[in-house]
Amino acid sequence: MGYFGIPELDDGMDGLLGMVDKLDSIQRRLGELTATATSDDEYIEVTVDAQGDVQALKLNPRIMRSASEDLAEGIKDAVNRAQAALRARTQELMAEVTSGVGLDLGAAVDSAANVKEAAADLIRIGRGDVTPEEATATMKEATRKVTGLDLG
Repeated sequence: MGYFGIPELDDGMDGLLGMVDKLDSIQRRLGELTATATSDDEYIEVTVDAQGDVQALKLNPRIMRSASEDLAEGIKDAVNRAQAALRARTQELMAEVTSGVGLDLGAAVDSAANVKEAAADLIRIGRGDVTPEEATATMKEATRKVTGLDLG
């Protein structure tokens, strides 16, 4: 699609918009993640949401015969396991998304402000607020901000 009438800038804008779409998808999928883990004796089950907060705790009635210290330890261990499983699922998702791309999308997701800054730079280019030389430098900087790649 032609945004600026300059093929290099149009290609850069297409790339940036594609990156924004990919980042939105990643953020949505990361926000939907959950993980569930059980205690060794399977009497305790914990489910955590994408932030690692406990969303569900199921206790088998048999666990109530345990000492309170044992119950507390079992719950703590199940929560820790669920949070570890969540971290593993997050890493798997990021690996799936970044495989073959050659970009550190995890860093890009954590730096959403960079996408906004890059988009603002591209708008300045589109309005003609910069010279062609500045436009080229701005495109390279926008790419670096979003992807971490240095185009020299």
